[in-house]
Amino acid sequence: MSTVIPLPGGGYRLFTKGASEIVLAKCTSIIKENGHSVGLSENDKKDIVTTVVTPMAGNALRTIALAYRYVCAVYACLNASNFSFVGRIQ
Repeated sequence: MSTVIPLPGGGYRLFTKGASEIVLAKCTSIIKENGHSVGLSENDKKDIVTTVVTPMAGNALRTIALAYRYVCAVYACLNASNFSFVGRIQ
């Protein structure tokens, strides 16, 4: 599920949430604790799935991921990728 929020200075921010594996596949960066964005490699994605998602699933628990990206127009949101991974909800 996604939603588009207009930004005060113009443009929009597209937020999306969903199954961690699906959302992570659309991400190219991750927001760290200090608020800075850094690259998210395929190995980083696998590490998140291996250390968090899979163990939780083994306990019959699901995780939900949250990600966002900036867009200049609402129509640019269709088939969006290149998100920044914000985190997961456990």
